Amino acid sequence: MRISLCMIVRDEQDLLPGCLASVGGVVDETVIADTGSTDRTGEVAEKAGATVFPAEWQDDFAKARNQAIDRATGDWILILDADERLSADSAARLRRMLAETQAEALRVLVRDHVGGDSPLDFLTNVSTRIFRNRPAYRYERRIHEQIEPAIVAAGLGFPETTDLVIDHYGYQGHVVKKKNKRLRNLRLLEEEARAVGDPFAHYNLGIEFIRHERYAEALAELTKAEEGLDPRAVVAAETVHRKTACLVLMQRYEEALGTVGAGLERYPDFPDLSYQRGEILFRLHRYREAIEAFARCREIGDATASYYSLQGIGAYRAAYAIGLVYHDLREFAQALEWYRRSLQESPGHRNALLRIAEVLKESLPEGHAVDRELARYFDFGQAGARQAYLQVLFAIDRHEAVWPLAAELIPQQAPGEPRILLCGATSALRCREYPHTLAWTEQLVTLGVNVEEALLLKIVAHWCRDELPAAQAAITRLGSGPNQELFAVCQQMQWYMEDRNGFAISVDLDDGQQRQFYVSAALTAIGLVVSCGERRVLAKVLPVMGQVKDLGAWVRLGLLYFRFGQYDLAKAELEDCEQQGAVSTESLFALGKLALGTGETRRAVDYLLRSLELEPHNIEPRLLLAGAYRRLAEEVLLDGIERHPDARSLITQLDLLRKGGGAGGTGDHIQAAAR
Repeated sequence: MRISLCMIVRDEQDLLPGCLASVGGVVDETVIADTGSTDRTGEVAEKAGATVFPAEWQDDFAKARNQAIDRATGDWILILDADERLSADSAARLRRMLAETQAEALRVLVRDHVGGDSPLDFLTNVSTRIFRNRPAYRYERRIHEQIEPAIVAAGLGFPETTDLVIDHYGYQGHVVKKKNKRLRNLRLLEEEARAVGDPFAHYNLGIEFIRHERYAEALAELTKAEEGLDPRAVVAAETVHRKTACLVLMQRYEEALGTVGAGLERYPDFPDLSYQRGEILFRLHRYREAIEAFARCREIGDATASYYSLQGIGAYRAAYAIGLVYHDLREFAQALEWYRRSLQESPGHRNALLRIAEVLKESLPEGHAVDRELARYFDFGQAGARQAYLQVLFAIDRHEAVWPLAAELIPQQAPGEPRILLCGATSALRCREYPHTLAWTEQLVTLGVNVEEALLLKIVAHWCRDELPAAQAAITRLGSGPNQELFAVCQQMQWYMEDRNGFAISVDLDDGQQRQFYVSAALTAIGLVVSCGERRVLAKVLPVMGQVKDLGAWVRLGLLYFRFGQYDLAKAELEDCEQQGAVSTESLFALGKLALGTGETRRAVDYLLRSLELEPHNIEPRLLLAGAYRRLAEEVLLDGIERHPDARSLITQLDLLRKGGGAGGTGDHIQAAAR
């Protein structure tokens, strides 16, 4: 028995070696149709022992695929793309499985990895990738080509579903961007829909429109597909899922709820639909119903071969979603329980760990207590556990704990872990440990990783140390990069630091997009200065905002002050914006919290009520408002007792208020938070 791997490739020199290595020792020959590579793809393939031949590209994947199959001499055909890998376990079992089967073809489980570098984020679907080498078995359709219809039509037998696994990495963002294949796919799919016009063509075109953020057109194509698809087909359930996603992206939530509800009636065991229903209910602030939907998702469990489904959605992902709902409700004990359950079911689920850290930070009064409690989740005897611990501490702003840990870890690494270097450098800046910031950012620049972020940290550290020539050198290096708005901002700031009048920027602030980039760059740089509390440097560089007329940008500046604990600056900036009519839910909440911290209870009540008018479903302002009302009641009673010391009813009411956990404790807590 001989196995032929058949592939079509173009400019795949980076991905091809991994693909071929995954079937090393498994296949007997590799036949590759090269549709026009301009890189070293052919050389890489031939070095691995493949037979490579040129295939003229005719805008038809089926034709190219069939040309490779025509040259295959094996008894079985295995189909892979360069961005795919046959799993190690599957490679070990493939030959034995083929020797024992009577089937004409084998369906395998394809895991579409969609989460960057995370091995946990993938969608699963079933695809026929292995079949006997018969002349009748050839692909159809110019894009999203299919082999199964030809196999079924031959009448010799049906494909057999197996537990073999192929990992597909082509949907990860950096791969898609590098390949730049979306415009090509859209053109081919539009031609396919016009030429064939069947439900599958409309489905594929709808998916591609979603990728291009053309949601109305996507919805129309998916609706056409749904009307013609056999409800029993896997793609039919996925069509409902995608239609619902379109409606959500178009913010038509009630319609989305109706669509997903109808889908659940047809496909009650499709966990992704139940999860999707929970997400919509969460957006509509129907929290208890959302929890029920996510719980139902867990009852269903993961769907493997039945549907195109996200791994873990019927288990740890649904548990995590329930935790998010309870977190939003400020029910911290329940949130913590569900985050922990999610982490137990998937120990590599980093988001659950980060949320646990957030809950601990919000519910424990002391930073050291947070660190100790969080440390229980790590086995520091395992490689990488201390690095992960550092990154979680960084995510919850425990910077005074981060940089000393980074100082321990970085010398142990060669040449240095970029994420640890960046976290350490940022935390060192926040804690005014400027020598560490400069040393670690220089390592990043030398490595060529996170260069823009590293140079910006370096520039601010030099400013804080009054090392202006060194800061200028870093700015010059920044100017060789692509972010010219950031370079212009930093050069302006440098001139202000040198007490010069200004720098002739090359940014057109009348252009909406350039203005947006400029404001974002300015706030990023100013935020770093604010984060380390260097008021002297802030006063020098703040004129860079002088040309910005957008009040929304100044609101964002006020919120930056608030985030980094510069409460007097935040109060002044946000109040000034508020007087000019520029407010947001966040700015009014911040003003309310600041007013409580300075004892201005009536003003706090006004700000918090206005914040709730803009976002009625936000729970945190309601909690603060309840505390403010209790404090206001105490102030009224105390004033009354001072005026009428013999009024026992006022004293009794004050005692009842305080025994009920009222104004005193809540006021102290809010005041401490505001400080």
